[in-house]
Amino acid sequence: MRKRKQVLQAYNIVVIALLVIGVVYICVRFLHPGFNEWTDNAMVHRDLTPVNARVQGFVKEIRLQEFQYVHKGDTLVVLEDTELALQEQQAEASEQGAQSGEQAVSAGMTTTDRNVATANAGAAVAGSGEQIASAQTSAAGAAVQSSQASTDEMRVEMENAHKDFNRYEQLLAKGAVTQQQYDNARTAYESARSRYQNAVARRNQAVAQHNVARANQKAASARLAQANAQTLSTASIKTQQEHALTQSRAGVKAAHSGSELARLRRSYTVITAPCDGYVGRKNIYVGQLIQPGQFIINIVNTDHVWIIANYRETQLKNITVGAKATFQADAIPGVTFNGRVESISLATGAAYGNMPVDNSTGNFVKVEQRVPVRIELTKDNNPKEVAKLISGLNVETKVDY
Repeated sequence: MRKRKQVLQAYNIVVIALLVIGVVYICVRFLHPGFNEWTDNAMVHRDLTPVNARVQGFVKEIRLQEFQYVHKGDTLVVLEDTELALQEQQAEASEQGAQSGEQAVSAGMTTTDRNVATANAGAAVAGSGEQIASAQTSAAGAAVQSSQASTDEMRVEMENAHKDFNRYEQLLAKGAVTQQQYDNARTAYESARSRYQNAVARRNQAVAQHNVARANQKAASARLAQANAQTLSTASIKTQQEHALTQSRAGVKAAHSGSELARLRRSYTVITAPCDGYVGRKNIYVGQLIQPGQFIINIVNTDHVWIIANYRETQLKNITVGAKATFQADAIPGVTFNGRVESISLATGAAYGNMPVDNSTGNFVKVEQRVPVRIELTKDNNPKEVAKLISGLNVETKVDY
């Protein structure tokens, strides 16, 4: 009987101990006495930078190991570049051909510029010659007019002297004048006739000179017209060559851009790390055909870490931006990290889903929603411990209020 009583007492002690342990566990796990909000629905986050291919090609080399640390610019994967190398050589040859064409057009432009200068000089000389010939023609015309006036004057003088001579000849026959007077009249007539003949000769010479001057002027005008035509022709050729040069330069730019593009595309066959960090899981193999935009690997960035804690909607009334927060990770026992609330999402976790909840059917069951809260680590944490926070780890967070 006594032994049975002892067993019963031991049983009661065990039950009471279990009840106490249960109450303590519930208080610690769920009630969290104090001015803070607690949740274990939280996770560590780091930037996962995806590395994607930019050109098509077969994998030639893989220079990474899963989970190894890489620096920005380190070569991760090398693709076959034979085809792209040939395209680059073709583009470079096209660029060289375009440059040669531009140089040829430029050389032609130099020759044309000299021809234009020569034509302009010839036109200037021809213009001066035409002006001189025109002045000579005008002077010859004035000389013709002057000699014609002199000739007319000499003709009138000769006709008057001839009339006097005829009158004296008749008077001499009648004995009305002396022989001396008659001889004087004849001498005056012959002298006037000689002067008239000289005037006619000078006029004829002036007319001949005028005709020569007019012919010279016509020739000078023809040379001027020819020089002007040559100037227009060379100017037209220059304009055409300027257009050709513009097109050649545009062709050179296009060829240069094509060459740069081919060179750039070939450089994409060497896939490098975009940032410092740890390489994720490897899902590619040597010989595999990679397509543009295809995912290669993730790099976990080590520069930044934060926590996303999903608090119940009933807890939000005590959570504010800037509030102090602490959290612990199961993977790092005994270490408490400090942080602060950076931001609170304006949508619940369910609202971010691909199929948002629709309660319009009438079969409604109220489910408490959770709201993502972003917690940033403060600078007073141990960097060595922070480095142990792996993206995806579960943590327990507390936000003070």
